[in-house]
Amino acid sequence: MSAKSTPAKGKKGKGTGSSPTKRKALVGPALAEKAKFSKPPYIQAWDAFEREAKRLYQRNPNNTRLFSKYRAPDEFLELKVTDDVKCVKYLMTAQADMYNLEKLNLWFMEQAMGKKA
Repeated sequence: MSAKSTPAKGKKGKGTGSSPTKRKALVGPALAEKAKFSKPPYIQAWDAFEREAKRLYQRNPNNTRLFSKYRAPDEFLELKVTDDVKCVKYLMTAQADMYNLEKLNLWFMEQAMGKKA
């Protein structure tokens, strides 16, 4: 009888990427380099977010976009305005803030259509 060696159940054979990749801890210059490209912080006040969003649009109207993403498990709406260079973000948790979002969205549409707001 010849004994065949078979890989253990659930493990992949040699050369198929079975070993997990080890990540090095970021310290010193590597941590500072990563911080440059980290996610932008959320703006806390609606007025500041609205002002920055309008400023971004006025600087670069062809590339500025408004994104909204609803997170059902956390029950908040994330708003993001970007022109591919700068990004501003705001977390909307109160349903009463929806009126502010509607006004901002209307302003963006009026600007895109060429109307003065």
